[in-house]
Amino acid sequence: MNNSQVSYQGVVDDNVRSQLQDFLTSVAASNIDAPHGIKRLLCYALELMDNAQRYAIGKVSFEWTTDGNQLSLVLKNEATTEDSARLQQIVEQIRTMTAMEIDEAYKKQLTNSSFGAKGGAGLGYLLMARKGVRNMNIEVSPINTKHNLCISTIATNI
Repeated sequence: MNNSQVSYQGVVDDNVRSQLQDFLTSVAASNIDAPHGIKRLLCYALELMDNAQRYAIGKVSFEWTTDGNQLSLVLKNEATTEDSARLQQIVEQIRTMTAMEIDEAYKKQLTNSSFGAKGGAGLGYLLMARKGVRNMNIEVSPINTKHNLCISTIATNI
């Protein structure tokens, strides 16, 4: 297993997400000795980038780092106070759930037709938790009265 680091700073749109997916697929295939786990790891990265595309105001900073048997993903972006508080609440709630509660919440969310205007029912974070991510964290710091800086961190075994 080789260590790797990928950093991106800029806006996120469909084209960026698509190209980043292709690039991360190549990076993972060349540096990770777990071919069956690569798709799962890419899913985590793309979920963060999807959130960035939906909620970020302006540019984002994204990092993918593999170190030994660990993958760390960090996304930094500006978001509205409402969106950042909701994300923080979702992640904090998931962190207190058992595996069975996560499974039940995921199934319930799949049948929930009351998604917000931007999606955002926490389904992606529930999916990551179902697939084994136990280390997810959201740090929120005020920028002004309407916007916060969000730092989303996901760490998992490869």
